Amino acid sequence: MPSFIVYAPDYPNSLAKRLAVREEHLARVKQEIASGVHEYGRPFLPPPDAQPHGLNLPPGTPNIGGSLSVYKMPSREAVWERIKADVYWTAGVWDKDRVFVEECIP
Repeated sequence: MPSFIVYAPDYPNSLAKRLAVREEHLARVKQEIASGVHEYGRPFLPPPDAQPHGLNLPPGTPNIGGSLSVYKMPSREAVWERIKADVYWTAGVWDKDRVFVEECIP
């Protein structure tokens, strides 16, 4: 089964939304890791010139810029279905115009 990389940058100033739905997102990812569908995933930092999030957060909370994931699924369309069902998509965290999915070379 092919693997696909997903680059999903956040909308500017969406950190509060991300943190509000993070547990729901992570619960789904944990299930997908257990089933072998989710191979890798990490949040990434925003560009160095991005504005700080400005929220009153616990020390050490980074200004997250988006998500990078690798999924093992039968098709690009299946990955897009998965992405569009994610709470980060439906809650308006990921920038829908900038998300991309590409197939990895085996």
